[in-house]
Amino acid sequence: MPPPMTACCVCGKSVLRSQTYATGEKGGDGAPLRACKEHEGIVEKAEELKKLSIEKNRQTVERHDGGKEAPDGAFNSLGELFKFQRWADLHCWCCGDKVIGLQDFYGLQLLAVEKLRLLGEYNPFSPEILKILRKFMKENGYTSIGHRFPLDEEQRKKYTEWSARIHPKCRPVVDLGNVIQMCFSCQERTGIKFDMRANMPEVSMEQMYMIGAAYQGSEAQQNLREVAKQSIVNDLRKSVEGN
Repeated sequence: MPPPMTACCVCGKSVLRSQTYATGEKGGDGAPLRACKEHEGIVEKAEELKKLSIEKNRQTVERHDGGKEAPDGAFNSLGELFKFQRWADLHCWCCGDKVIGLQDFYGLQLLAVEKLRLLGEYNPFSPEILKILRKFMKENGYTSIGHRFPLDEEQRKKYTEWSARIHPKCRPVVDLGNVIQMCFSCQERTGIKFDMRANMPEVSMEQMYMIGAAYQGSEAQQNLREVAKQSIVNDLRKSVEGN
């Protein structure tokens, strides 16, 4: 599936949500408005909103416990809990690196393909696809690819050996919910691996052809092409500014 899209409240274009920032304002329907990062004043506004949010969370914690830190595995307030949940959704629970989920990563792969097609350089085996993927991940602050998955008996044994390396506030989720989120590097290092071959559905050549045919000319492809065009324009602008 393609990555989440949203409409820019400044230029009106449909763009990747990750390429926009919240403006702190709401539209007529009450939905929060977002704008492309490159529009004037948007980055500064986002930084200001982030500082206000951090200060608000700090004040909430201080009201609940007088400024003391909670013990490992505990939270001082609902605000602290929600803040940590957002962190846990985006990071490896073992090394703490910011990770992109498999679904969003596959969406970036499609975006990389569309960008190469527009440049007239597309080849399914081209190493340029990997270069573009790394660039997209770096632009969005992702360090690696991660996945959240339930533990089977063998993975559970490995987790017992490595549990001290897992973030203390994530351990109750693993212990009670029997799920863990890890980057693929930590999976290899600890042996707590998500078996891609066993858990991902097999797709036949006929099914791949049907999926490809449905994607060609679809609204999803058109949206990705627009994002890819903007990426090319940004690359050219940076190249000119660098010279």
